[in-house]
Amino acid sequence: MNALALRLTMLVVLPALGIQAHAAPAPPPFRQIDRVPVKDLIQQVAQHLKDNPKDAHAYFLMGVIHFNAFENKRTHLRVYAGNHQLPSPVMRGDVFREGPGVPLGPGQRRPSQPKDEPLSASDRKLHLREASKHFNQAIELDDKSGRYRMWLADTLMHFVSQAKDSPPISRLDGKGSTITVREKTEIQNHLNQFLSNDERAQNLSRTWLLKHGARAEPIVTANLGKNEKHNSALQNLLADYWKTSAIKHYLAAHDLDWKKDITAYNPAYGEPWDRFTSLRSGRIYLDLTKDVSNATTQQRQQIVNAHFAALRKKIRDYKGPVR
Repeated sequence: MNALALRLTMLVVLPALGIQAHAAPAPPPFRQIDRVPVKDLIQQVAQHLKDNPKDAHAYFLMGVIHFNAFENKRTHLRVYAGNHQLPSPVMRGDVFREGPGVPLGPGQRRPSQPKDEPLSASDRKLHLREASKHFNQAIELDDKSGRYRMWLADTLMHFVSQAKDSPPISRLDGKGSTITVREKTEIQNHLNQFLSNDERAQNLSRTWLLKHGARAEPIVTANLGKNEKHNSALQNLLADYWKTSAIKHYLAAHDLDWKKDITAYNPAYGEPWDRFTSLRSGRIYLDLTKDVSNATTQQRQQIVNAHFAALRKKIRDYKGPVR
């Protein structure tokens, strides 16, 4: 094997999301940086998934590739030269660490690569949709991973930020819907009421559609573009659902990983707010719900704040050297 075969250690560069993770550290100057086509990364992980269709982490990695293609707005991603393996991502905003991951086979660096070009707006939307799909698939196979949920929540917040785009952005491709004819009729009836001129009916149907968003989203998406005067209302409805879903996933990510993170945390490194899934997700949850006044949300906010207080106490009580 060529000594320059790649360990695909992608550098995550995060633009403003309304939520900013910590900046990616600069790569060591002695390590060569290559740009690899996103389509090659996708193809190689897809081959692994073909042979390992129940590998939740591989679905997650596929989502990460699509997510970073969307955020970096390029047809290539930056990688380190090294052994030919795609390691596990540690954290948003950090480099992809050395470690176990999805092996990418015996491929060698090719003498020439396709030109690295900007992604079109439509291709970026496709990558965002694919990221959402693969993160969901990872969660279906492993619903105990806070990291998977945090990345899905970040993806949903991107959908929220682009909800006003024209043509309208959609998270679903319209395929594979499992709702029944009866459910579809019920959802469409509520959607018709939501789009009516009756303000009371609009408010009641909006509440119902948000509550049943997981089933309603395909129908709402299918109505985009059918009537231009309704697009804005439909986009706002989808954005509200995506944001609500993101908030739920951030809270779940915090709850799932909190005990693991507080146990693993070493106070010698100071406050690690963005380096642990539970801490970053908890902070974003508190920020997104700061204006919510219902009792259930306030109770959950108190629990997250209590967790953070426990972390601060651990830092205060630490008497060892600081690194």
